[in-house]
Amino acid sequence: MLEKLDPVISGTAQGRDAPSGCMEDTREQLLRDIIEWVNNPTGPCVFWLSGLAGTGKTAVTRSVADRLAQAGIIVVSFFISRHSGRRNSLYDIVHTLAFELARVHETARAIIIKALERDARLNQLNIDEQVNRLIFEPLCAIFAASRNGPIVLVLDALDECNDPAALVGDGCLAKLIPALCGPTGTGKVKLFLTSRPLATIGEELEPFIDRLGREVRLHEIPTTDDIRTYLDRSLHDIRQIRKLPANWPSAIDLNSLVHRAGSLFIYAATVIRHIKEDEYAPH
Repeated sequence: MLEKLDPVISGTAQGRDAPSGCMEDTREQLLRDIIEWVNNPTGPCVFWLSGLAGTGKTAVTRSVADRLAQAGIIVVSFFISRHSGRRNSLYDIVHTLAFELARVHETARAIIIKALERDARLNQLNIDEQVNRLIFEPLCAIFAASRNGPIVLVLDALDECNDPAALVGDGCLAKLIPALCGPTGTGKVKLFLTSRPLATIGEELEPFIDRLGREVRLHEIPTTDDIRTYLDRSLHDIRQIRKLPANWPSAIDLNSLVHRAGSLFIYAATVIRHIKEDEYAPH
């Protein structure tokens, strides 16, 4: 019955196209803060990580999902991507979240299967009704059956959805957040969201962030040490593989790369990729 949801597995943490997480020993303070937020039962229920393109939001999201799963916390994640027609579809996002919720919790599975059996056209209804019956009601059933928690919903790159206004609007997140978090914002569901700091998303999320959540701007967090660690270790691996001199790259060259990268992990990652792909020994 769950196959009716036709989930986009490639958009989940289990998918073969799932993104890589942060390199070990990078972003450690931020990751600790996020895990602490998840484990705080009286803390806000929404964590919005906003950041400019290329600052590493998706890598942070993957590391968060991995660490939560390793800690035995129920986590349901989806990595939206504008480069995939289905990974940026609002309806496919909702269907996959429902499928993942059914995969990780038997109570949710029973509720979702029953909903699909009762209405063969459920996955064709408006998004508001689908969110209510495939996500909200199963989550409520979980909490009614158990006091254990929390459950963490992870959505990466809200801005890459084909209809970001609808995703964060009244039919979806703007409805889920107050319903799941309650008036105090300390419900058993935690929502970890990332996006670029776009006005269309901020206008919808900021009212909830003010009352029920927390925003961290990734591009405002110092990254020099983390980018240096990433470049130094990546270049060390290349040096070992290609049997390059021990003084490659020079301290001046490394410092120059760190400076050029600024706060953009994507710059550092692109440099490393090009060096790896170069058929000649770098110099």
